[in-house]
Amino acid sequence: MTKRKVLITGGTGYVAGRMLAALTERYDLTILDVKQTNQEGEEIEGVVITNLLSRDRDAYRAYFRSVDAVIHCGFKGSVAHTHRDFFKELDNVAMCYNVYQTCIEENVRRCVVMSSNHAADFYERLIWANKME
Repeated sequence: MTKRKVLITGGTGYVAGRMLAALTERYDLTILDVKQTNQEGEEIEGVVITNLLSRDRDAYRAYFRSVDAVIHCGFKGSVAHTHRDFFKELDNVAMCYNVYQTCIEENVRRCVVMSSNHAADFYERLIWANKME
């Protein structure tokens, strides 16, 4: 049986890193990010360096073409900041727009967007470290 094609953005990040092994095993996965290493400095195999903040969606459109789903984990900034930085948030909104719009233009059936910060009110690191319920 042929594996479904899935594209993941922010593939070297913390949230994506928690599910990357399972996704790689189950799907024909394309991994996009702006860097090839995770937070520990380990190189993640197969990462395609791509800037999804670029307004030129043709620069990364081919990665969205013919995929069954997109998992958008891309995030600019640090989850450890003590206040929200307007321009980082604006970049994240722009990146979401670029991902959504490219999905529409390339007829991607499903796009899943990760937003753990909003679900956990910026406490996710404490929750994952079992320091908070």
